[in-house]
Amino acid sequence: MRIHALYHEPYEGLGNIRDWADIKGFHITETALYNNEPLPGLADFDMLLIMGGSMSVNDDDKISWLKTEKKLIRESVQHNKVILGICLGAQLISSALGGKVYKNRFKEIGFFPVQFIKSALNSKLSNMLPDELMVFHWHGETYENPPGAVGFASSEATSNQAFIIGTRVIGLQFHLEMTLTNIKEICNSCQHELIEAEYVQTADHILSQKHHIHACNSVMHSIMNYLESAFLTNKFW
Repeated sequence: MRIHALYHEPYEGLGNIRDWADIKGFHITETALYNNEPLPGLADFDMLLIMGGSMSVNDDDKISWLKTEKKLIRESVQHNKVILGICLGAQLISSALGGKVYKNRFKEIGFFPVQFIKSALNSKLSNMLPDELMVFHWHGETYENPPGAVGFASSEATSNQAFIIGTRVIGLQFHLEMTLTNIKEICNSCQHELIEAEYVQTADHILSQKHHIHACNSVMHSIMNYLESAFLTNKFW
């Protein structure tokens, strides 16, 4: 399986997903959009990974590559590519397909629990997920589930935390992929956002909860295994 990753910030990389790809022997090609690198063609990949970023998906007039990225996402869905969007990546999928992305009622930064709505999912995916998981968040906007999507997670601060379209497209508002190094990098790069609020934790508080990372990474691997299976079987469960 040929994997291509889209990066929007130098500090929001693949994290534990790269470990999964290495174990599987999958090569990952990459586009650093923040360096204005060119997007891939549809024939160049089977799975598209759309990572996080600090910008808004609504900044089309300010960021030149957002429109072309959304076009690639839309065409990738139409061509039945396997797609995973994380945080900004999930919002980009929603926006590309006609969903609304807007300011959330709360900023959500730090470790907070999400509840999975497993009854909304096919058994293959639902069996891979816990009922609840303490996960890492860093977002101030939220999204409408795009047309054809089924939502399957929520938190106290954010109603829409995950969606799936068919069997091959998943959006996650939260971060399961981040390692301790990744979390330290984003805390350092975006420390200006750590302003005390109901759902915003300090950097020290965030790092004190590093024991949650292993469980998050384990669920990330399960979701990647699910997407690999969807690619290999091309079957709708």
